[in-house]
Amino acid sequence: MAAPHATGAAALAASTDPRLLGNPIALKERLMERGKPAPATADKTITGKIVDARAVSDVTAPTVSNVVPQNGIGDMAVDANVEATFSEAMDASTLSASTFTLTKQGSTTPVAATVSYDSATKKATLDPNANLEVGATYMATIKGGSSGIKDTVGNALASDKTWSFTTLPDTIPPDAPTVSLASESDTGVSDADGLTKDDTPTLQGKAEAYSKVSIYDGTTLLGATNAGATGGYSFAAGLDDGLHQITAKATDAAGNSSAASAVLDVQIDTQAPDTEITASPAGAVDKDSASFEFSSEAGTTFECRLDADYEPCDSPKTYYELDDGEHAFRVKAIDGAGNVDVDPAEARWTVDTVAPSVPIITDPASDVRDNDGDFIISGTGDPNSSVELFDNGKPSGKVMADSSGGWRAEMTGVAEGSHTYTAKAVDAVGNASAATNARTVIVDTTGPTVAAVSPEPGASGVALRVVVKATFSEAMSGDSIDVSTFKLLKRKADGTLDPVAATVTYDASANKATLTPGNDLGRRATYIVKVTAGVKDLAANQMGTAETWKFKTRA
Repeated sequence: MAAPHATGAAALAASTDPRLLGNPIALKERLMERGKPAPATADKTITGKIVDARAVSDVTAPTVSNVVPQNGIGDMAVDANVEATFSEAMDASTLSASTFTLTKQGSTTPVAATVSYDSATKKATLDPNANLEVGATYMATIKGGSSGIKDTVGNALASDKTWSFTTLPDTIPPDAPTVSLASESDTGVSDADGLTKDDTPTLQGKAEAYSKVSIYDGTTLLGATNAGATGGYSFAAGLDDGLHQITAKATDAAGNSSAASAVLDVQIDTQAPDTEITASPAGAVDKDSASFEFSSEAGTTFECRLDADYEPCDSPKTYYELDDGEHAFRVKAIDGAGNVDVDPAEARWTVDTVAPSVPIITDPASDVRDNDGDFIISGTGDPNSSVELFDNGKPSGKVMADSSGGWRAEMTGVAEGSHTYTAKAVDAVGNASAATNARTVIVDTTGPTVAAVSPEPGASGVALRVVVKATFSEAMSGDSIDVSTFKLLKRKADGTLDPVAATVTYDASANKATLTPGNDLGRRATYIVKVTAGVKDLAANQMGTAETWKFKTRA
C-alpha cells in the first residue's frame, strides 16, 4: 500500500505535526477547526495545489457518546430536557423534531418539542413544549441510517439510538377544588349570598379531572362524588335551617388529597317573614298622594299593592295623583331566602282634595310705599275659613275670616324692601285654595341722598347757558321737587345771594332733577346750588340734610 500523502494546506499542516498524516480525521478537524485556517499557515507563503479539506478521507460514522437522562433512570423531572452528545461535529440541519423524538410508553405520537444543536459542545437538546406527565415512562430515539442524523461530511449514525426513562411518581396533591351553590338551588334575592329556602340544595364546583370529591359541613362528612373529565362535579345535600360552612376536598387516583376549598357559607331558611306598616295616612287627608313606611326582618324585599296588583317596592313607598275616595294599601315581605309573607299588612284611608274658594286681598292697593314697616292687609273669603298670608312666597301668618267672610291682618316690623303678599284659604282637613291676587308693599325707611351733580362742585369756566342737574340715590316724589326745594343763587359783590329765575323738572326714569335758568348766567360770577331737605322719596322719607355746592362761570 502506498504511503499516505497530502498536498497544499494539508501538507503544510502535516509538516508541523507528522502524526496528522496518518490520521485523516484529525487532519480534517485541524483544518476545519471553528472555520479558521490551520495554525501551520500563520505567517507562511503557501505554494502548490490547494485541496478542499472536505476531500480528506472521512468514512467514520458518528456515535452518541452520552445521553441525559441516563437510560433506565426513574426520577426524571417533568420539566427537564432530553440531551444527546455526539462523538464528532454534526450537521445541524439533520437534527430536527423528526430525527430526535420522545414518545410516551403506550403511545405512537411523539411529544411536541423543539430540537436544537450546539456545535461547540456537539450536543443536541430536545425541549418538550409542556411538562411531561408524572410517573410516566418515555423513550427517546435518535434516528440513524440514511434518513437519520449525519456528521458534517455526511456520515450517518449507523443505527437508531434509543433509551428510556421514567418521570418522578405523582406525589403532588390536587389543587383545592371550588364549591358553590347551584343556581337552581339558590332561591335568595342574590346569587352570591348563599341564602336559600331549599333544604336539599345542590352543591357544585370544579376539581381535578376524575378525582374523588368529598363534601364537608364543618368537620362532618356529608358524602362524596366523582369529578368528570373536565373536573366538574355536583352533590345533593340535606341540610337543616341555619348556617352551614361547606368545604370540599379532592383525592386523585394516586391517593394524593388536596387542601380544603374555601368555605362556602350556606344559610338555610324555610321560615316566612312578618310584615309591619310603620307609617301611613289615616282617616281623611287633603292630598292626592300617600307615603308608606314598612319593615320586616333584615335582608327582606317587599311587594306592594294599591287597589291593583302587587309589584316590587321599597320603604318608603309613595303614590301620586290618587282619586278622591277610600283607598287600601297592602304590602308583603319576601326574605332573602325567597320565603313570602302569606298575610300582608294593610292600611286604609280617604282622600279629600276639594279646596275652598280663593280669597281676595282688597287693601292695600298694589305697589304702595310704607316708611315704618307697620300696615294692614285685609280682604274677603269663605265665611269662617282660615286664611294664610304669604310674603314673597313664605308663610307670614294666619287669620280667621268672620261669619261674613271678612278678614284683616295687622303687619308690624316688616323689613325694608319689596314685599309681595298673597293669601290662601285652608279648610278643616288642610286643603288649600289657589293663591289670591298679589299686592306689593314697598317698605322704605331710609331717606334719599344726592348721588351726583352737574356742574361739579367747585367747577370754573362753566358755560353761561348751563343746565344744573342733581341725580338722587332712589326714586323720588316728583311733587316734592320744585323751585322751592331745588334752587340756584347768585352771589353778589356784597356777599348776599340772589335767587335765579328758573324752571325745575324731574325725570323719574333716571331719578334726576333738572334746573334750567330763565336767562344766561353772568360772566365770572359765583353761583350756589341748593337741594333742600324738603325733597322726598316715594315713601315720603325726606332727605336728611340739604345738599349745597357752587361753581363759577366763564369770562
